[in-house]
Amino acid sequence: MVRVHLLLAVLAVTVLSPAMAAPVIDGNVTPADAYTIALNDTLNEVGLASANMDISSLQYAGDSQWHYFGLAVQADPISVIGGDDAGSTLFFSIFRDAPTGAAKYQLRIMMGELQSVNLYERVGSTWKAVSLASSDFDLAVDNGLEFKIKKTAMPNLSVPQFYVTAQLDDQYINNDDVVSGFVPEPVTMTFIAVGGIGLAVRRRR
Repeated sequence: MVRVHLLLAVLAVTVLSPAMAAPVIDGNVTPADAYTIALNDTLNEVGLASANMDISSLQYAGDSQWHYFGLAVQADPISVIGGDDAGSTLFFSIFRDAPTGAAKYQLRIMMGELQSVNLYERVGSTWKAVSLASSDFDLAVDNGLEFKIKKTAMPNLSVPQFYVTAQLDDQYINNDDVVSGFVPEPVTMTFIAVGGIGLAVRRRR
């Protein structure tokens, strides 16, 4: 039993270590980026502008300061001109505490000719623009879309788990692709894993 307890302690310390490498924001979602959660989406959906607008996955990682997101599409590179050369593509996301909970924040990233980043917070029944400094976020577009935003920019978002709905909008008449799901942060996943191991050990005793 001493060996088992020692193994659990080592596992907890190892996984909970803050030394995890942060994703590189270069617009290319790769295994080397060490995203911890992947919300996978159905491919070849009907009515989308193209495979370059078909979400493959929305990936997430977090540390003490930042939320990191990586959006990959079925066919590289991601389209930044929208459907039928609309001129731009919009990445639109809503953040909630739960699937049916009230929306707390919305983030709008315009790619292409009109590139912009806008964050809004729900205050009562209206959306209020959040002032973002250039140091509050970073983004890159290449084969996919990657961005990070400071946690202090969204202080009312529940952690360590929240629910995100993300949409890739072609700014035209084609269907928009949507992916959604819970995003637990790495520390939450660690406690779940360690707790599960502990339960398994108890059952074996």
